[in-house]
Amino acid sequence: EYEGTGIGLPICRKIAERHGGSITAESVPGNGASFIATLPVKQTSVEDAG
Repeated sequence: EYEGTGIGLPICRKIAERHGGSITAESVPGNGASFIATLPVKQTSVEDAG
C-alpha cells in the first residue's frame, strides 16, 4: 500500500539525536504504529550530544 526506501525514520532519528532528543515507537498489531519525537527545550552543542 505504501512505498518507500525505508530510510526516513533513521534520518529522523539521527536529526533528533543530534539535537539531544530521541524517537520512540509504539505499535499495536492491526492498529499501526505511533512514533514520538522528543526534543529538549534547550539545544545542546554537538560536542555535548556525543
